[in-house]
Amino acid sequence: MGNKKHRYAGQRPHELTMPERAARIIESGITMSDLKANYDLGYRKGKEDGIEWGYDSAYGSVMLALHREFGWGKDRLKRLAMAAAKVQVECITTEEAFRKIVEETGVTLLQMKERINSGGV
Repeated sequence: MGNKKHRYAGQRPHELTMPERAARIIESGITMSDLKANYDLGYRKGKEDGIEWGYDSAYGSVMLALHREFGWGKDRLKRLAMAAAKVQVECITTEEAFRKIVEETGVTLLQMKERINSGGV
């Protein structure tokens, strides 16, 4: 929302186009290479945060399900986390992990099946 003048007049402030935004940024002394560097940094950070959040979310949901459905307590869940960390060290790639899961447990998740069928595993 814009400033009070725009709100009271019932108007929205002018939305800047991409070229207008770029021109304003360049006028302020920021170069396109500055923007690119900061974009790349933000992208990497967002990707890292997303991976971490996704991993923690998936791991946490499994732990919560084991607790709710099978009564696993804190000690058993800690042992699971340690055992899973060991497995992660063994499996360098996702494909390797998928292959071991199928071979050792017989379980094929949808994502795994799609990769296997596409020749990715």
